Amino acid sequence: GENNIDQNDIRRIVSDTHFTIYPRHFSLLSAGIVSGTTDIDFTDNNLPTEFKLLQNYPNPFNPETSINFSIPKTENVKLTIHNILGQKVRTLLNEVKEAGNYTVKFNALDLPSGIYFYKIISGEFTKTIKMTLMK
Repeated sequence: GENNIDQNDIRRIVSDTHFTIYPRHFSLLSAGIVSGTTDIDFTDNNLPTEFKLLQNYPNPFNPETSINFSIPKTENVKLTIHNILGQKVRTLLNEVKEAGNYTVKFNALDLPSGIYFYKIISGEFTKTIKMTLMK
């Protein structure tokens, strides 16, 4: 299948002087098959090509939800939570992140039920999405 390497693949990989190992093969190959190799490119085919902020899940939530976002390059990422009046009630993240896909957990145990917004700012990218806390 797609997630397996057969013997022919292994022989071809080991005989090359330069090759790429994709994430789906890395755990198998790191078991010793490539020991002594000095030139490996570890390529993550799943790196995002654009900024994304997805709808939280679950939504509505009580008291915890997950917020997923993607950034295509290393940048400072600020993720904040705001109440219905637009007041910031929490900063979940404010740090430099490498390109990739991320999940941040938000626990609203100390907040009242209601409509909230989460906002991401990363470089030129800004997006806000509504979520509902139901206790």
